[in-house]
Amino acid sequence: MVNHFVDDEHFCYFDDMYSPEYSLQWIYEDIMKYDIDQESRRLLEEGHKEILQSECYQEYGYPSYIER
Repeated sequence: MVNHFVDDEHFCYFDDMYSPEYSLQWIYEDIMKYDIDQESRRLLEEGHKEILQSECYQEYGYPSYIER
């Protein structure tokens, strides 16, 4: 989702409700309400590692719901 947002320059068109910060947080919170299987959890963790290495996270701390 983050790659899509940046690659397609969606940041030019967002407001408070169309923000990867909120969208990713809402999706993550909904996923974590359930007992997900190990493979799904592994994929989620891999995605978080990719986000943690991004310029957006390292320079600006977004998305902020991810803790190191």
